[in-house]
Amino acid sequence: MLTPPTPAANRLRILIADDDPSLRIALRLVLEDAGHHVIEATAEPEARFRLREGRIDIALIDAGMSGTGVSLWSDLQADGGWKGRALLVTG
Repeated sequence: MLTPPTPAANRLRILIADDDPSLRIALRLVLEDAGHHVIEATAEPEARFRLREGRIDIALIDAGMSGTGVSLWSDLQADGGWKGRALLVTG
């Protein structure tokens, strides 16, 4: 184990929205090793579904994901009802 596990009360539900499987796997391994629950999406429609489906604390969104990553990130920033954090990442 690389890092001590996160106490259950501090575990985050993290969405990784990226069409690059290598990056998704690398991020998932690091985040799960830290004790967080990871949900993956390979495209913008799936990411939107996952965000509606359950409580997501943090969304890591690939800026270049099928050309729609920035649009998804912008929509989340404008959504006053969504209380999580959205981070735009590039590879």
